[in-house]
Amino acid sequence: MCSEDGEKGVQRYCLARRGFLGCFAIGLGLLLAGGCSVYRLAVGEHFAYAFTNAGDEEIEDVSAAVPGHGEVYGQAGMSGHSKAFHLINVWAEEGRRVPEVLQVRWRKLPEPGGKPYTGKPVGPYTVKVRERIPPEILKQVHSSADLQLRLIFAIQNQGVDFRWELREYGWEVIGTKLLRSGE
Repeated sequence: MCSEDGEKGVQRYCLARRGFLGCFAIGLGLLLAGGCSVYRLAVGEHFAYAFTNAGDEEIEDVSAAVPGHGEVYGQAGMSGHSKAFHLINVWAEEGRRVPEVLQVRWRKLPEPGGKPYTGKPVGPYTVKVRERIPPEILKQVHSSADLQLRLIFAIQNQGVDFRWELREYGWEVIGTKLLRSGE
């Protein structure tokens, strides 16, 4: 359709099409290159909240909140001795930072035949978070799109245990554990 000796209207169409395709290719290249570096401009830290019930009783109405910012986690119920984690990702692009403290509360299950969410309230337990993570780990999580800091809260019979893990993600879904608190 586009030839050098064609009609002038066809030649203009061909030049416009080539120009559009060229601009599109350049724009796509800039978008991809810029998209890879957008994370570097992010003002937050890439982390995830992970919750599990390590106690021996089933619990319900589990919630965790950052004082002054509201709830970050809510779960209707959790069975005892759970090995599963409930994860909530927080992306650096959201401008969020690892919290200073987190308040965790839940309810014991009501007596058999009782109404849901009427069991004895437990907590809130205030867990210091940020000060228990080395500053160099926080700096790494802030500056790398391939790293995630996992904040792990294990609900016990008598409180909440906290630990952290640094994970490298790349293209993997679960990620490779690089370092964890206590190591």
